[in-house]
Amino acid sequence: MVTEPITQEPTRVRGRWVRSRLGVAAAAATVAALSAGITTALAVDPQPAPQIHACVGKFNGSVRIVEGPTACRTAIERPVTWDQHGSPGPIGPQGADGADGIDGAQGPQGVAGEQGPAGGVNPPTIVQAVGFSVENGIPTAGAVAYCPDGMHVSGGGVSVQHPMLSAAVSVMLNQPYTPPGAPEDVATAWRGYATASWAEVAAHDNYPILDFRFNITVFAICV
Repeated sequence: MVTEPITQEPTRVRGRWVRSRLGVAAAAATVAALSAGITTALAVDPQPAPQIHACVGKFNGSVRIVEGPTACRTAIERPVTWDQHGSPGPIGPQGADGADGIDGAQGPQGVAGEQGPAGGVNPPTIVQAVGFSVENGIPTAGAVAYCPDGMHVSGGGVSVQHPMLSAAVSVMLNQPYTPPGAPEDVATAWRGYATASWAEVAAHDNYPILDFRFNITVFAICV
């Protein structure tokens, strides 16, 4: 609580107005009390104002806290303002980096999971290729059966079809085949080749109606 200071009328001495000692002492006591009150208020006020305004008596030195400098009575008081907080000091130097921490101990190994079910086996893919002979000299025919991309040969074969003289046709080639550009030692096709025998052609030379043309079918088993 702020109390009004005790003042005393100025005394005229030898033509001058002077403050009495009592008035000066009372003003000093009032300033001390107000300062203590201000300090206490600043300590407990959670949201203090940025500045503090006061009016100081021009004749007796009395001090009173006001909301702003315009509240002072300019005829007998003068306004005083001071900051509630001081200016911040310069930023201190950065501290040195701390030492690295020690790595923690490795945890125990987890339990192994159960084995998954076995994958299914894909059935093999069978591809075929057919070749046709022509009557130009000794009839011959051949063909190559290629596996789909990503598959290789696990087996294959050749079949010859002739309406009357299938026994007279000989299979000359029946084997796996590695096309150019394929990985080495990886057969991705099956090839076959067959021809009619000279003996059969000569034996039926007098029968021009006889057709020596035949078909050859080559098949590959791909996995």
